[in-house]
Amino acid sequence: MTIKLTDELALRIGVAVRCLPGVDISQGLAILVDALGLPITRAKLDSLTLQRLRQAGQGVLSGISGIYLERALSYLNGSTAIRVLDTPLPIIESYRDGDMDNSLRVAVASNDGERLDGDFMTARRFLIYQVSADALRLVAIRENPDGGGRNGGKQLRLSHVADCRLVYAKSIGTPIRSVLVGIGVHPLCVPLSIAARETLAELQQILEKQPPPWLAKAVGINGRIEPHEPARVASVCS
Repeated sequence: MTIKLTDELALRIGVAVRCLPGVDISQGLAILVDALGLPITRAKLDSLTLQRLRQAGQGVLSGISGIYLERALSYLNGSTAIRVLDTPLPIIESYRDGDMDNSLRVAVASNDGERLDGDFMTARRFLIYQVSADALRLVAIRENPDGGGRNGGKQLRLSHVADCRLVYAKSIGTPIRSVLVGIGVHPLCVPLSIAARETLAELQQILEKQPPPWLAKAVGINGRIEPHEPARVASVCS
């Protein structure tokens, strides 16, 4: 079956499908055809409802968390603007444990390039940095791939940041914040989209001076970083 789409609609659908765990583009198109019929038009996408989307395609989407469906729908109906999607990912820098004295590991929720622009539960990836007062390295990029639904997604995201002392995101729900604190990760919310290194430069300035009590605890007595073994997330979240 050939489906003709304008460039705008193809972009909307392509981005939306990437939000849906376990759904590829051919499945996504089949679901939309079932929900809207042919041809797929801008007007039809604009009028698509969450209930109609969830029920389409013989219930393929019934097991997917509403947070992912709502995000996909916001792209389909145009309520969320689509930015340039091909911003190159930053380059990971070489790092071995012990390379940076008095440093701590920090996670940044990101959707685009090297920006702090993601919510904890919907960010496409976490950028992982090793940070000290005088050095900063991107040491890993941990993708949040499709699959797992809401509970599985939460488990995966917690495991991605479990070896970090801080995690920055545009927003972090209160229950998640409590779990993060419980596994030794301090959550920090930055509501505006900003370059990740700009925020981390501010952290470096704080580390260079007298850190507040919560950060002093994270870095240890007299600024020495205490070992931080990844917590057993499964036992915390069960």
